[in-house]
Parts: sequence; structure tokens; C-alpha cells
Amino acid sequence: MFARKSKCHVAIDRAFAVSIAVLTIPFVASLASAAESEPAVALEKITVTAQKRLEDSQDVGISVSTLSGAQLQSLGLSSASDVTNFVPGVQLAQPNGAGSFSFSVRGITQNDFADHQESPTAIYVDDVYVSQMAGLAFQLFDTDRVEILRGPQGTLFGRNATGGLAHFISRRPTADTNGYLKATVGEYNLFRTEGAMGGKVFGSDNVLGRFAFTTNKNDGLFQNTTTGGKSENGDDKAARGQLLFKLPGDSTLLLTGRYGNKDVRAGAWESVPSRPGPDGYGVFGAATNVLGYGPSGDFKTAAGTQGYARIDSRGATAKFDTLVDSLDFAQLTAIVDYQSLRKKYLEDSDTSPDAVFHFFNTSDVSQYSAEVRLSGQKKALKWITGLYYLNIDGDYTEGALGSAYGGLLNDPYKLKTESYAVFGQADIALTDRLGLSAGARYTKDKKDFSYNSTIAGINVYQFEQANVGALSKLDDGFWSGKLEFDYRLSPTSLVYASYNRGTKAGGFNAPLDPTTVTSYSFIPFKRETLGAYEIGSKNEFWDRRARLNASLFYYDYKNNQALHFIGLTQLITNAPARNVGGEVQLELSPSNNWFFSAGLSYVDATVKDVDLGLGPRTYRAANTPKWSGNALARYTWRLDSAALSFQLDGNAVSSQYFALTNAPVTKQDGYSLTNVRLHYKTNDKKYEFGLDVSNVFNKHYAVMAFDLSDPVAAFGLTQLYPGKPRWATASFTYNF
Repeated sequence: MFARKSKCHVAIDRAFAVSIAVLTIPFVASLASAAESEPAVALEKITVTAQKRLEDSQDVGISVSTLSGAQLQSLGLSSASDVTNFVPGVQLAQPNGAGSFSFSVRGITQNDFADHQESPTAIYVDDVYVSQMAGLAFQLFDTDRVEILRGPQGTLFGRNATGGLAHFISRRPTADTNGYLKATVGEYNLFRTEGAMGGKVFGSDNVLGRFAFTTNKNDGLFQNTTTGGKSENGDDKAARGQLLFKLPGDSTLLLTGRYGNKDVRAGAWESVPSRPGPDGYGVFGAATNVLGYGPSGDFKTAAGTQGYARIDSRGATAKFDTLVDSLDFAQLTAIVDYQSLRKKYLEDSDTSPDAVFHFFNTSDVSQYSAEVRLSGQKKALKWITGLYYLNIDGDYTEGALGSAYGGLLNDPYKLKTESYAVFGQADIALTDRLGLSAGARYTKDKKDFSYNSTIAGINVYQFEQANVGALSKLDDGFWSGKLEFDYRLSPTSLVYASYNRGTKAGGFNAPLDPTTVTSYSFIPFKRETLGAYEIGSKNEFWDRRARLNASLFYYDYKNNQALHFIGLTQLITNAPARNVGGEVQLELSPSNNWFFSAGLSYVDATVKDVDLGLGPRTYRAANTPKWSGNALARYTWRLDSAALSFQLDGNAVSSQYFALTNAPVTKQDGYSLTNVRLHYKTNDKKYEFGLDVSNVFNKHYAVMAFDLSDPVAAFGLTQLYPGKPRWATASFTYNF
């Protein structure tokens, strides 16, 4: 699938391997005596809002992975999608390359490239739901932490958290004047800036503010052998402003405004000739594709048209908190949010100089949401209840330019969603050691959908109320729930067992080529329901220098929303599914110098009785390697005026498919990525210098593939979107 490495690359890889080995040997040799030679140091306490209140993550009966702001900096993460490399059991799906992103958690994913679909792994930013998959294309900057919650979170977070959720939490304004400036340079002419400043506004103790920004630019990673240009560059900017008002009665009002913009030369895919195999699914082996072209090569394309991804997002949030005396000082929280997203995307899907098939899609979406919740505690009872409202109004198009459809295929469509919910959860300490958590959420969804398609200027398909009646509307009520028992074996050891019912709302297909759809009944698809059973344990030991968490789960799906393709057309159908697996996460701080962490995940996810043209069969879920893991080792020298740390980290995944068909051409073999980092920070924490090399062995791998070799697509090729190559960067940070 991939081109061979040059002798130069092989030599560089060997040099990296030798250097890593030499640097690691003294660290490993000193580990045995580290506990005696250096003072003990406890692991940092991790605070999360997994249950919409601040808690120690070790006290929560949920499988949670957390990356603090300091960890995000030390790992060199700059975009929201980067976090998947450091969280076991979580993968990234990019159905539109740089134009669309979603997370796959424990084998639950959505890789439809139609922009109106919502991911089953919910994305939250500062307590606010982000409905659009293109909305994950934001930069990480001035971030306090990222929380990844595995398993259904529908009780407290809503209908589209079937697989789990990722919550990105920004740093809040404080009374102390503080901030930082950071600049990063690197290969591909990378230049990235980041900064923030906060403190009292006009010297007032009652008005605090914080402003943060980031910019990112780098040259393209793809070489176009037809035009000589480059694609898949970086050109991003974002800003966030916050004002925190301290009001009478211990009340606060936080106002947040945010802005993000991405404007890049995108839509470049590697291309490998392929042909239909015995069952119709693509296999490699052809010398050229149907258009007469051979393989493109690594990070190369022969596209005759320059693609792009332009995403503009804006938003504003008001969050009000106060205490209610009459309810034993229960906390009342009200959140109102508005956000808009506009996107334009174009790619040369035939990857050739010929004008055959150039896919495009656009989005123009407005979203309003509001949540009011009340939470409190009385003796052995902790409780929370609330109301939620969501309104999404979107205008979308998708289509194609080129000769394949006589010049133009254009599919404009609209989707309006209104959702109402009421929820509640209670956590009761039945004894000093035994606890019970129970909750439920009822959601009412209303959706209106209209879709039209023209080919070469002729209307060929309509799906509107006037001609399909009630099929164009969805009016559905459903519930999610939770029941969990936890038991304290000791003050630092917790075991739990839980059942969660997760739901994801039904919806509508927007098929790229509707002429392949034989009936209007294929357009709507049903709500999916997940019954999730989980047991786990959370443990700290060795004077809290070690932390070991483990979980096992079994998922039973009804009406799983499974995506498959008919030629160039994507369709979601409902099918039963079963997922089983578990995770283990370890953190270890044996001395003041050493820190280790590791995570391992196993997921066996199958979708059953799906007819993809070959009769009912069972398939492995897409974007789901059975094994995935990550590891990190850091050694810090404590100098008189500074600290110097060397870090080796990486991740590995086993083989996976990028399509439900499990076509051989959509299979990515297992691979591992290794990163090295050297950071220097002064003891007063004012200055920090960093040298980072990501993917040091320059592994070439795909993060998405599309099989266009079948007779319907008739291109005789497979599109591959690669992960990032080796990348060296240097950074300087000034904190004040």
C-alpha cells in the first residue's frame, strides 16, 4: 500500500533508534534505586466534571482519561483531534480529511461524510455541546484539561453520547494577573503562536477577565505531481475572551466569546489502483486505475483541481451560578449558548488530472442551546436535576463537479432539529463503603428534513413533505438511564458495576447519488439504543505514587446506525451490534525524577446481520482496532535553577478497517508511533524551552480510506488519507 523508504530515511530511522537506546539505558539502570535515592512524590490529584460537579476522578465509577493543560503542553498537542493518540480505546475518523472529524470510542463511531450527521461520541467545549463534526476542527490553546468519558453518558449529557464524550475545558479567569506567550517553529515552515492574559478588569475584585489566542501556519504535506503545488497545509487562527462577574449572594456570571477559522488547501488523497475482488469489494493488485494512472506515492497526488477546507466558527456563552438557601445551599446553574459554523470543502476524488469527479460539500449551521440544572448534597445524598433545550438549523449541500455526472451533481438539503430533555441523578451512600447511583433522562426530538438532487441541471430526486408526507419528519421520545453500585475496598481502592442505557436519535440520509436509492424508505433511519454493562476498579497505592484503573464492558446494540456505501453513495442503516472489551491505565511516580504512564485497550466490535449486497453478514466495526495502547516515560533532572526533562512517548494500534464492508483495500495494518521530547523549565516557571520530534521513525499510515474500485464507482482506485509524517519542532514559552 505504501511506497518504500529511501536509504536516507532508513539511515535517519536507525540514528533515531540508536540515540533513543543510548538515552534510555542510564534511565532504566537507575530506576531500580530511584525510590531510595530520591524522595517519594505522590501523583497529582485529578479533578473532573464527569458528573457535572467537581470530583476526584478516582471517586467516579466511570472509565475516564484526563489530560491536564500541562500534559497537553508536554505532549505538544495543538489541535483537538490530536488527543486520540494518547487515550486508549479512542480513535480518530476523518471522512473529509481536514474538513471533518469524529472520535471512535470502544468501537462506536460515525464516519459519514455528510455534514448534518451527529457523532455518537459527543463533543463538549466548556459545558456546551458541539453538534457539527466539522466543529472538532479547533485548536487547543489555554486549555485547563480534556476529559474523555467512555461508555454512554446520556443521563447527564444527552442523546448523542452513546459511545461517550470528550469535554474540552478552558482556563478560567482568576484574580491574579497572569498569562503566557508561546512561539513554536518547525519543519514544513511551521510557525505557531499562542498566548493568554488574565486578571482583574480595571482593578475591580468583582470583574475578572481572560483573553487567549492562537495562530498556526505550515507548508503543505502533499506534493501535487500535476500542478507542482502543495496541499494539506496549516492556516488556522482562534481566539477566546472571558469575563467573570462576581455578583451578590455568592453568584457568578461568566460570559465567553470564541472564534475559530481554518482556511487550508485540502482535499488531497493518496491513490492506489485497485479492482473488485470475488465478492465485489476492492483488492489491490492492479497496475493502473480505470483512468490509466498508477499509484500516487506517499504524500503525493496527481489531482488536476486544488481542493480546500474553509471552516469558520463563532460562539457566545453565558453561564450563571448561584446558591439557593432554601434548598440547603444547592447550586443553581444556567447556561445559554449560541454558535454558528460555516464550511466549504472541495476535493479531487478521482486523484487525477482528468475532470471526472470532484466532491464538494458546504454547511451553514446555527445552534442554540440552554440548560438549567440544580444540584446539591444533604448528608449521604448527592443529587442533580435539570432541563435542556437544543435547536439546530442547518443548510447543507453536497455534490460533484466533473464528467461523471454530466458536469454537476448538486444535492442541497435542510435539517432542523429541536430537542427537549429533563434529567436527574441521585448518588446515595448506603453505608460507609457501599454507594448507589441512579439516574434517568427523557428526551423529545423533532426533526424536519428536505432534500433535492439535480444531475446536469435536471431534478432527479425530491424528498420533501409535499411528496413523501410524514417520512420527512421525525417526532420521537426516548429515555436514557444509569444504575451503578460502587464499593470502597479501602480509602484508595474503589470497585464499581454499572448498567447504562444509551440512545442516539434517529435521522435522515443525504445520499450523494440518490439514483442508487430504490425507495424513499431508505432515507430515514431509526434511533439506536445501547445497553452497556461495565465493571471496573480504581486504585492508588505505594503512598499514592501509583495509580491503576481497569474496566471491562459488554455492549448490546439495537438498531445500531451502521454506515455503508453503494458505489459513491453513503447510507446509514440499522442493524444489531455487539461490542466487548476493556481498558487498563497505569500511572507511576517512583521518585521525584521519574514518571511513567501506560494504557491498553481491547475492543471486539461487530455489526451483525447487515446486507451489503451479499446477504446478511457479520462485519467488524469501522475505525476499531482490537488492540490499542499508549505509553510514556519521563526523567527530570533537578538543577539549581531549572529542571531538564527527557520524555519518550508513543502509541500503537492493531489492524483496523475504515469501512463496514471490511474490504481489503480499507484495511490498515497495525503500527506504532514514537515521539521524543526534551524540555527545559526554570524553577520560577517563567521560561520554558522545548524540542519535540513526533513520529520519529516516520511511519507512513492511513487514518481513512475509501474503496472506489467497485463497478458502480468505476474508478478502479482506493483513496488513502495519511497521518502526519515525522515532524520536529522547537518552542519557547514565557509565563508571567
